[in-house]
Amino acid sequence: MPGEAIAEVVVAGNQLLLDRGDRPVRNERDARVSIHHTAAVVLARGEAGPAAFSLAAVRDPAVAALRGRVRAVLDDGLPRGAARVTLRTGGGEERSITVTAPRGSEGQPLTDAELEAKYRANASLAGMAARAEEQIGLLWSLEDNPDMAGLMRGFAAAASPG
Repeated sequence: MPGEAIAEVVVAGNQLLLDRGDRPVRNERDARVSIHHTAAVVLARGEAGPAAFSLAAVRDPAVAALRGRVRAVLDDGLPRGAARVTLRTGGGEERSITVTAPRGSEGQPLTDAELEAKYRANASLAGMAARAEEQIGLLWSLEDNPDMAGLMRGFAAAASPG
């Protein structure tokens, strides 16, 4: 469904979801916790990776237009962490989906490969792409070597240039 065909997006959730995410978006930080931005960027771009919450995404006219058509509403009948998203088109068509265990939650955890991909994407945004594999290795070795001081030294070394 193209973004311009969407007349309204209603995201329903419990009070905690609304308290955390029903907010105006002025910058990247706002975008990362906004129900409105998340719904809009996914509909406009088809994904919600780290770049979807950048200042460029906040300022994207297509995302901003959709963001203005998103409403967050209370539904105390939904469990904590769940949401129901309803799309309405200009022609009156309506589609709705309820998600009770979102990706990355305890009920639907990310795979190791997905965690690593997410880490690489965030490391890239932070200018640390060249050291991401080394950092991932340090994180995966934590169970065998729970020395936090050693882990922090390893990250400091990995973050150093060269």
